[in-house]
Amino acid sequence: LTQLRAFAAAYPAPLSLYGDDAYGASLVGTIIANQFLAVAEDESGQSVGFIAGAYGTHPYNPSLNICSELWWWVVPEHRGGRAGVLLLRELEHWADTLDAPLCLTVETDSPVSDRFLAKHGFVPAERQFIRMPGGIA
Repeated sequence: LTQLRAFAAAYPAPLSLYGDDAYGASLVGTIIANQFLAVAEDESGQSVGFIAGAYGTHPYNPSLNICSELWWWVVPEHRGGRAGVLLLRELEHWADTLDAPLCLTVETDSPVSDRFLAKHGFVPAERQFIRMPGGIA
């Protein structure tokens, strides 16, 4: 939950991707039980990141099942190492076992480069924009 809070805090304000600890714990439990969650640890067993995904029917095409990345987070001091790559490989493997395309969302200022994603077989499919109520802030 500490890393999930950090992930949510990194998202542009004033959006909040985190409700509270009770909801966060419930959501993580549901994902562990029904979807996909992997945690990366350092040599001492300390958690340094996580990745989560969901599998289901595509909202626009009921004959297409798809995996979607929900969260991909590596604590800043462990970025640039192997944790992020290993987490992504686990998510890719999960999607491959389900024989489903994998959709990945990356924030505009993410340390994950387009080149890195292309090396892993991802191609740009669309860009997402957010407009807050009231227009220009």
